[in-house]
Amino acid sequence: MVNNGLISRENDTWVLTELGKTNGGVIKNHPQHGSFIAWDEKIKDVLDLTKDSEEKLISAIGLSKHFGISKLRINLTQ
Repeated sequence: MVNNGLISRENDTWVLTELGKTNGGVIKNHPQHGSFIAWDEKIKDVLDLTKDSEEKLISAIGLSKHFGISKLRINLTQ
């Protein structure tokens, strides 16, 4: 979530960013445990989209499509 810009660390606490707020994050308070960040269910979709795009960038199939060469050639080691 830090890498996605949804939260940041300030001093010893996690802080919700504006991007985090627009993606369903809210600050809640618990009587015993203090404040914490809660997320709407849609955060799963946001994190899944990020995960998929990162995986495509580093996979042999994604690279082969980008460069127009065989995925087997990318995986070939000598």
